[in-house]
Amino acid sequence: STVWNALEDSKLLMKFGSTLSAMGFAQTAMKCELAAVDLMTEKLGLEDPNTLMGMNNLALSYYDLGEFRKAREIQERVLELQREILGREHKDTLISMGNLALTYGDLGEIQEARELQEMLRVEAMRKIMEAERIEEKRKRKLNKIAHMVWCVLTFINLSC
Repeated sequence: STVWNALEDSKLLMKFGSTLSAMGFAQTAMKCELAAVDLMTEKLGLEDPNTLMGMNNLALSYYDLGEFRKAREIQERVLELQREILGREHKDTLISMGNLALTYGDLGEIQEARELQEMLRVEAMRKIMEAERIEEKRKRKLNKIAHMVWCVLTFINLSC
């Protein structure tokens, strides 16, 4: 299908752009990523998570080129859409928040950067506490199973 081909083509363009960026060719990387984002937006729509990730990568290329205002413009739009589509707690949304906080810092927008960093800190603490609750629940369940096994083994020994 043409949507599948567009997705695959855009992913290849993104990977090529990332490789170029890692090699120090940020300007060329940005052009590849821009082409990929245009293709994804046309074929998948602006709200597609792949398009949003591509836009985030494009913003990082602008950032690498020192074009912080252009990076911020894209990052703010991506973050707004990710919050609506993926949710505030999604890993891609959190990564975008971190990237935007760095851009704010480089633009001297310290208050905005601090606000995003505080949101990230709160979310990180919430996720840690959630993981600890899940681990405690798992331990209680294992203890119950161990107790049940002990009871069964004790019953079998008493019956023999």
